Amino acid sequence: MANFTKGHEALQNKYLLQPTSLDDPVLFNSREGLEVLQSYGGVPKDEVLAHALQVRDKAWAKYTFPCIGMLAFLHFSISQTSAYPEILERVKGGDSVIDFGTFFGQDLRKLAADGAPTDKLYGTDIEGYFWDLGYELFRDSSRFRGTFIEADSLDTSDSSPLLSQLRGQISIIHCSHFLHLFPRADTVKIISELFLPLLKPEPGSMIVGRNVGLKEARMVKTLVASQSSRVSNPEESFSHNAETWRELLDEVSERTGTRWEFEVEQIDLDAYGKGAGFVQVPFICRYLGRA
Repeated sequence: MANFTKGHEALQNKYLLQPTSLDDPVLFNSREGLEVLQSYGGVPKDEVLAHALQVRDKAWAKYTFPCIGMLAFLHFSISQTSAYPEILERVKGGDSVIDFGTFFGQDLRKLAADGAPTDKLYGTDIEGYFWDLGYELFRDSSRFRGTFIEADSLDTSDSSPLLSQLRGQISIIHCSHFLHLFPRADTVKIISELFLPLLKPEPGSMIVGRNVGLKEARMVKTLVASQSSRVSNPEESFSHNAETWRELLDEVSERTGTRWEFEVEQIDLDAYGKGAGFVQVPFICRYLGRA
């Protein structure tokens, strides 16, 4: 969770999309989410856009984050990973998933909509304000049995909300559009000192997700600043490409004495109008054991 940094306040309304129909081109990333609101949430088709915008406007009234204005809570990242069919089947078989930077809990709702039992679904964020809005959005407060945990991901102490409750119990960590918010050293810390202790120490445990980065990887000034008091530089983050992300994962492996199978891709985002050399870096990390 974050706030606009000084000098970027004028950009706020640029990100406040105002679609007028389900066919509006600005909804191209939100169509699957709108369909899930109908099939899983039971929202009638002729009401679904107004319903989504009503919930969005409640969130925007409190936080003018770009991801809120752009309806990012209707974008499912977890189903974009090539490992999604495996993740879904494993959760159906009893494995547990935790979603970092869970926001409205939309990726957990995607699993639920696809038939996963929800009692082994966990979501975490630094602030839980959006979770009630998630229940309102998906209309599932009486049937969603997932657990949300408010926590600072840079708190890696034994008494932290995550490690005190879930150490060694998680099979799959999903962390899309999350780790790219941090400086490099903080990312190494989160993976080494939080993700690994949360995972079951057995082959097959996974970390999956995607980052938005740059072809020419570098430290950048962030549009929004982290609310974590522990972040090393709240107004900077490291924008990776596939090469620097592999290097970071190799560093984690060496630092922790663990063996992994890494799958890392790089997708050019210029074709999607992002410009400025932006890339997406999807990754799948499969735990193999101790070195």
